[in-house]
Amino acid sequence: MVKYFESIPLGELFRRAVAGGFPVQLARLCITMYAAPRYMSVQMSLSGPYRASRGVIAGCSFATTFTRVHSMPSLDTLNLVVTVNLDVYVDDFSTGATGTLSAVVDDLVDSSTRVHHVLTDDLECNISIEKAAVIASSPAILTALRSRLGPLAGDGEGETTINLGADWTAGRPVREHGRGVRRQQRLLDYKQRHRRLTGLLDVLGTKAHGIHTTGLMPAGVYDSMIYGITDADLLRMRRSAGKFLRPRAGERSLTTLLLLHGDPVEKYSSAPLDRWALEIWRATNEQDPVALRLPELRRMWALGQESVKSWRQVAGPVGAALQTLRRLGWSMPNFATLRNDFWR
Repeated sequence: MVKYFESIPLGELFRRAVAGGFPVQLARLCITMYAAPRYMSVQMSLSGPYRASRGVIAGCSFATTFTRVHSMPSLDTLNLVVTVNLDVYVDDFSTGATGTLSAVVDDLVDSSTRVHHVLTDDLECNISIEKAAVIASSPAILTALRSRLGPLAGDGEGETTINLGADWTAGRPVREHGRGVRRQQRLLDYKQRHRRLTGLLDVLGTKAHGIHTTGLMPAGVYDSMIYGITDADLLRMRRSAGKFLRPRAGERSLTTLLLLHGDPVEKYSSAPLDRWALEIWRATNEQDPVALRLPELRRMWALGQESVKSWRQVAGPVGAALQTLRRLGWSMPNFATLRNDFWR
């Protein structure tokens, strides 16, 4: 979206904050500050005061919170099909789907049109068409989507990425010779960028942690939900993250730093289990035509338990989920029941 922070109407923001249960005193304080009188000066001339009726100050600690307060009521009205995922990153939106060519194209065109109407009509935002992009796993899907979406597809030509950048091992362990090419290259790129960022640590200061967490790390663990993160890679990632925390990991134990600041690698380390839980949920939803069914998932889980005993044997999501369970010390009495360290 174009200048989303500056386009939020303050009156409507306050009404949505009250309706959503946001602390009224805090909302009134912040919004009054946003609408405070402003003056314009040119050389020796001064005019004003002017009061803003729109706009959240981007540097405010509550800015991103208020974007959620403003957008979520409108986004909750969307009725998207279950095969479509809607991802929201403050003022960036993306929709994704998995399935047959015709189903993916129909679902994405429908969902993108609905999201566009909500953003422009309800939230009164302008869409940055020149920044829009279409990414597909085959040229046929890319061509069909660009044709159906029209101006919403953006000004670029789009990109085609086989399997969306994940390695296809055809049931063979990803670490076998000749396999995992993309994954190995991705980790190599991560190491090179990490060295460059480390060289700028004294200049960037605390900003280096944000750059590493939001830029470098997601690129390095892109396929974690498919192949997981080995114990060695997990420790390496945590040590890398610790270099950008203050005080530095060399001055305090890494465990203490991660407890104080949070572990940025944690959500990626458990990604295979999160994906397995999502597949269980999809299997129970009969409206999802491309989802695996419970008998299929049960059989896959049983085969994985027999064949995967170490990370080197992991060939896909099931093996990665099993190894992640063992690392956490959790167990699954059956393929759909998770028992954590609290026995729940």
